[in-house]
Amino acid sequence: MITTDRQIQSLKPGERVYWQSVRSPHGGGLAIRVSTRGTRSWYVRYRHDGRQDAICIGHYPGMKLQAARDRHYEIRQLVADNLDPKRIQRQQKAANLEAWSMDQLFESYGDFWCTGGGRKGGVSC
Repeated sequence: MITTDRQIQSLKPGERVYWQSVRSPHGGGLAIRVSTRGTRSWYVRYRHDGRQDAICIGHYPGMKLQAARDRHYEIRQLVADNLDPKRIQRQQKAANLEAWSMDQLFESYGDFWCTGGGRKGGVSC
């Protein structure tokens, strides 16, 4: 069982993908998955509606151990409230895809600048 950041750094890729459990003060379910290429990904294993599932919460070293433990706690709270974390993650991703495109952003910025939002007198466009 992994308890420190140094132990995570020492995980080496093997011939097959493997999982290591990570100790968390919020209970079990936090794990790190090591791919054959050496990529380390944080996962939370949970049970919802009688079926077991896992959700990826980030990649090491971009997400350190303490941040993974904090995210693990948030997901455990969702599961305790009988919500499916994977469904919520998909809904958030869909909402992000509905965000502004670069064309819309530039057009909005241009409109803002030409109407005087950038300066007091405005710019003649």
